[in-house]
Amino acid sequence: MLHELEPPGYSEWIKPADKERKSAAFDPRLTGLSDDAADLMERMFRIAPLYDGTMPMQALWLDILIDSGKIPMQSPDSIDRFSLVSLDECVSLMQLADDQSLRESFHRLHAAGAFLVEAIEDVYIVKMVAGRPERPGDRWIFFGEAEADLVPQVCIPAHPSDLGTERFAALGYMRAHMARGTEATAKEYATFDGIESVEHARELLDSVAHLATRIGCSACPSGHLCTKGKSST
Repeated sequence: MLHELEPPGYSEWIKPADKERKSAAFDPRLTGLSDDAADLMERMFRIAPLYDGTMPMQALWLDILIDSGKIPMQSPDSIDRFSLVSLDECVSLMQLADDQSLRESFHRLHAAGAFLVEAIEDVYIVKMVAGRPERPGDRWIFFGEAEADLVPQVCIPAHPSDLGTERFAALGYMRAHMARGTEATAKEYATFDGIESVEHARELLDSVAHLATRIGCSACPSGHLCTKGKSST
């Protein structure tokens, strides 16, 4: 879970506890809250389940960014450069699923630690993660940092629209382990947000096992798993 990995700057976490307020019958605008406060509460109840119930304040920042239609993203080549990326560009750049809402896909990637959101001079920036920590307290590595070149990278030889979000994520999990020379297990994968059981994790991993060693895109760097030791087609 994102919370357990202690992302840098993620000091405020929200866990809606009142089941009645999670119901569709609850309307924050009937409680006397200001419009802004009611809007934040509605967002919180809508997206908290995507974070297994415990969401960072940055999830609200991200949700507001999505509404704006453009996402400030850190350059993959430099931690000091940023650019505004349209939502359509994000779909291709981040391989977001076409079979889910764009908003849900963004939040699920965020919950998995694929990127973090940082406030820099009152501007919220999406920073793509090159390497997640193995244990809480370990360092996060972002693209654009020198250490990112040392992190094994892996491409996924499929698109979310072909496999669906769950199977696509399972394939990414398997190939990330292969790039590190470690073993992907159903027991570990079952601890990821939204998987819920070892049986479901095993079903997902088995369903994409035939794709685990497939060569990916021909433009991938030679260090990526999809082209390592093989010639691209």
